Amino acid sequence: MLAGQTKKSTDALAQCSTFTIEVGGQKVTTQVQPLPEKTSGDQSMGLLMTQVMPTGQKATTLTVTGVKGNLGATAIKTGATVNADSAAELVKLVDAVLG
Repeated sequence: MLAGQTKKSTDALAQCSTFTIEVGGQKVTTQVQPLPEKTSGDQSMGLLMTQVMPTGQKATTLTVTGVKGNLGATAIKTGATVNADSAAELVKLVDAVLG
């Protein structure tokens, strides 16, 4: 079940890499970049998300998810200087949980 949901999420991201939402009358534009990260799980997914706030400030979030059987683990890193190169650190964390 978890592995199937991971695949659906990956497929959905391939169809919509940029979107804008309105929160409290303010627009936030988000760019999503799938990353080819591989964990020790049966399914893996990496994602770099950059949001541009109404002030022009950027917020970046990196996630790596791994699924092994019915166990799923996600590691998240956020910050202004986060980039795709940080993914290896998150893969190690996910692998530690998946065993």
